Amino acid sequence: MAIPKDFIMTATHEKKAEFELKADTLKEIFTRGTSIMTSLMNDSSGKLYRLAIIAILHHTLSLIDGIQILIRVGAVQPAILLLRALQETRMKLMYVLQKDTERRAMAMLHMHIKNEETKKRSYKAGTPEFNKLSSALKGDIEHSTNEADLVDPDVDNKLKEFADVLSKSRWTEYNAEYTIIKKPEWYKYFGGPENLRDMAKDHLNMLGSYELFYRRFSQPMHADDIIADAMIDDGRAGLTVALFRRYEQIDIVADLAAAYELKVLGQIVNTFLKTEEEEFQKWASEIA
Repeated sequence: MAIPKDFIMTATHEKKAEFELKADTLKEIFTRGTSIMTSLMNDSSGKLYRLAIIAILHHTLSLIDGIQILIRVGAVQPAILLLRALQETRMKLMYVLQKDTERRAMAMLHMHIKNEETKKRSYKAGTPEFNKLSSALKGDIEHSTNEADLVDPDVDNKLKEFADVLSKSRWTEYNAEYTIIKKPEWYKYFGGPENLRDMAKDHLNMLGSYELFYRRFSQPMHADDIIADAMIDDGRAGLTVALFRRYEQIDIVADLAAAYELKVLGQIVNTFLKTEEEEFQKWASEIA
């Protein structure tokens, strides 16, 4: 096996300047996105469901910010992981905005509350959640602990807070949906898709895009494929290890990240910030 001279790409790589420009574009999109999020927050007073929309937008902006930082230094593999998360989050936004927006956004908020409630139950002795956690920790070589140490002395008050929130009439139909769905996910409420692939296929009409994305970028996403990521044939000395930072695929990763986030921002503006739409479209056409 050939051993490379350097394990990290040199700072003088011939394409460094080219991809720094791509990172600069993503940073500009991030900055514009934070402005749009501020406008959305200012326009959302008294509209509870908007919290879910703001949360989705915030998450995509966090991902874009991370991607631009990684691209700037040539860390393509972790950037692909963030790109995958961006693609999935974008699909969820498309699903929410497609129709029944308020109901779907409220389902997302309800799922969040139920998830937090379940976490708290893990610290109340005698609950199924507590027993499951306690059983898993027994004999664990890193996190073995006594059951008594798991108990939160204030857990009853915290669970009562969740119960009080969920007892309000706005959550009645969501509580009912939660009880009948196997392995609840918010997008499954009210006859929604079973998973993201079904969402792409049956609701968003983008199964082809979904399949192409996962086929193209599946390699760094799964632990079973780490050999394919770590080893390359350099064409001269045979099999060798890949550089930790390299520019292969960074162009397509950067371009897809920019395209995905521009679509996210465009959907937000088109749906909630009509007065900003014309100016946004002009800016987006210039930066794309």
